[in-house]
Amino acid sequence: MNKPAVVYARYSTDLQREASIKDQTDACRRYASNSGYDVVSTYHDAAISGASVVNRPGLQQLMHDAKRKGFSAVIVHAIDRLGRRLADLADLHDELTHLGIKLYTPELGEITPMHIAICGMMAQDQLRNIGSKTKNGQIGRASSGKIPSGIAFGYRALPPKVIGKTIERGEREIVEAEAAIVRRIFQEFAGGKSPEAIARDLNSEGICGPGGREWLNTTIRGQKERGTGLLNNALYIGRLEWNRCSYVKNLRTGKREHRLNEAEVRVVIEVEHLRVIDDALWFRVKIRQEKIEAKRKAIATTTGNPLNGARRPQFLLSGKLECGCCGHGFTVVDRAHYGCARRRAAGTCTNDHKIRRDDLEARVLRGIKQSLLSEHLLAAFHQNVEAEIAKANKEQNGARKRQEAELAKAKKRIGNMVRAISDGGDFSSLKEELAGLESKRASLEAGLATPQIVAPTIDLPSNWVEAHRAEVERLEEALEDEATKESARTAIQSLIERIVLTPVADGSGLKIEMEGALAGLLALSAGQKAGRPRSFERGLQLSVVAGARFELTTFRL
Repeated sequence: MNKPAVVYARYSTDLQREASIKDQTDACRRYASNSGYDVVSTYHDAAISGASVVNRPGLQQLMHDAKRKGFSAVIVHAIDRLGRRLADLADLHDELTHLGIKLYTPELGEITPMHIAICGMMAQDQLRNIGSKTKNGQIGRASSGKIPSGIAFGYRALPPKVIGKTIERGEREIVEAEAAIVRRIFQEFAGGKSPEAIARDLNSEGICGPGGREWLNTTIRGQKERGTGLLNNALYIGRLEWNRCSYVKNLRTGKREHRLNEAEVRVVIEVEHLRVIDDALWFRVKIRQEKIEAKRKAIATTTGNPLNGARRPQFLLSGKLECGCCGHGFTVVDRAHYGCARRRAAGTCTNDHKIRRDDLEARVLRGIKQSLLSEHLLAAFHQNVEAEIAKANKEQNGARKRQEAELAKAKKRIGNMVRAISDGGDFSSLKEELAGLESKRASLEAGLATPQIVAPTIDLPSNWVEAHRAEVERLEEALEDEATKESARTAIQSLIERIVLTPVADGSGLKIEMEGALAGLLALSAGQKAGRPRSFERGLQLSVVAGARFELTTFRL
C-alpha cells in the first residue's frame, strides 16, 4: 500500500500565471506516483512572495495539518517554492523532521540539511538580487520621466513603446474628467472644507474614487511625510517624485513597513505635461496642512492629549464599538462623541447618530452593575464550575488507579525475577532490569503515599452579587484616578467583547447591544486576571434603547 503524501505549490506575483500552480502540482503528483506515494491533499499560495512564511495561508494550513500526522511526506516542485529565506527553510525542515515527515522535490529527491543549506542560501541571494534589480529598474525609469508603477487618479497609462528590442513602459496622460475632480478637491480643501466632508459629497454625487472605489477621507488626506494621499501627490503640479519611501517586510508579521529615504537617494523629475493644478493652489493646500499640523501640536502641548496625535488615546471602550448598519467601527469623531467611522470617512453609511463618550461609558457601566450579575447567570456558572471540578476529580482518581496497577505489575515482575535468581538464574543478565524495576516501584510508592488532593466544593456566598457590584463601583472611581486608571480600564474591558450601536427605527437615538464574557466577571470578582472564556463558560448580551434601562438577553447559552 502506498504511503500518504501532500503537495505544496506557490508562485510569487500576479505577473506569473495561475497555471503555474497546476504545473507544479502535476509534476509533484507524477513524482509521488513513481515514488510509492499517494497524494492525499494539495496546498497552494497564489501570487504570494516567499520572503516570509507568516502571510501564506496555504503553507500555514499544511504545517497545522502536519501535526495531525495524516501524511508522511511533503512534495514541492523546488525548495524555493517553500520559501526564499534560509532561516525559514531550516525551521520548516526541522519541524517536518521532528514530526517524522520527509520533504521531497522531483529534481533532488529527499531533501537533507545539506540541500536546505545550499539551496536556501541560493534562494535568499536570488530574492535579494531580484529586489535590487527591480528597484534599480524603477529608479532608472523614473529618472527618464516614466512612472515605474501605479496609476494615480487623474491619469491613464499609455500603451508600451517598442524601440528596437526594448519595450518602454510608464508613459501617462491626463484624464480630463478625473483631473476636474482633482482640481475640485484641492480647491475645496484650500477653501476650508475637511477631507471627510469632501469624500462624503463625492460619494453622495455618485463620483467614483481611485480604482472605482468609494472615496475615503484618508484617500484625500493621506500622509504628508510619505507623499501619500491625493493632496500630497506632486504629480499634479508636474513633478514626479520617486523613492521617497522604502518598504521592508517585517519577518514576524509578514507585513510591509515603510521607511523614509534620505533626500539624496530620491528621484525628482519635472513632467510638466502631467500638470493638473497650478502652483498657487498647491501652496494654498500646503499652507492649510501646516496650519492643521500646528494646531494639532499646540493641542498636544497644552493638553498632552491631542485628538489626532501620533497615538490616539485609549478610552474605556476603544476598539469595542461597532456600527450596527455597516459593521465598521464606532470611533471618536470629536473630543466628546463617538460616531460611525465609515460615515465620517466616506459618508456611505446611513448611521448619522453620535453619542457622547461619557454617556456611553456610564450606560455600559450601569448595565454591568444592573444586569450582568443576575442570579440565573451566576447559577449557570456555578453549575459549570462544579461539573469541571467533578471532571478533574474523576481524572485524578483514574490516574491513581493506573499508578496502583503499574505498581502491582512492577512488584509481580520483581518477584518473578527474584525467584529466577534463587533457582540459579544468571543474575548478571537480570541485574540492570531489576534495578530499573526497583527504582520504578519506589517512585510509584512515593507517588501513592502522597495524600490525594480533592478539589473543594465551591459555594457562592449569599452576598456574592452585592460584593461584586461593590467592586464595579470601585472600578468607576478608579477610572478617575491616574494611579489606577489603566488597570481599572483593563479590568472593565475584560468584561466586554463588543458593543453594537444601531439607530432606533423611530430615529430617537441609538440601540446599544453589548456582548461580554461571564469569565471576566467572575475573575474580576475573585481578584484574578481575566482571560478569554473557555468552552464551558457562557456569554451574555445587553441591549438598551437610548435612555432606557438595560434588558438582559443571552447568547451562546
